Amino acid sequence: MSRFVANLIKKRREELVGVGSGEEENSSKYNIVIDEWIKVVDDDAGALQTRKRAQGLSDADTEDSLSARRDLTRLYHSKERRHTNLSPYGHRLHF
Repeated sequence: MSRFVANLIKKRREELVGVGSGEEENSSKYNIVIDEWIKVVDDDAGALQTRKRAQGLSDADTEDSLSARRDLTRLYHSKERRHTNLSPYGHRLHF
């Protein structure tokens, strides 16, 4: 069924390109319904692209968050290591 509808839409789009080149448009109820369905398909495709872009943004935010967490963890561990190499009086211990 979806292949059939896709073929109808494809044919109608080709007809509409011909109308732009000077051919006369057939404004039957059938064509009007197909044109409305084309609008629905186009709107759905636009919504899908918007969803994908939004998902990509959240993925990027997640990656930024994980990167910041790794950096902070690395910084914490380097400070902790620095503090464990000091004596209670602040002198560096040699192992």
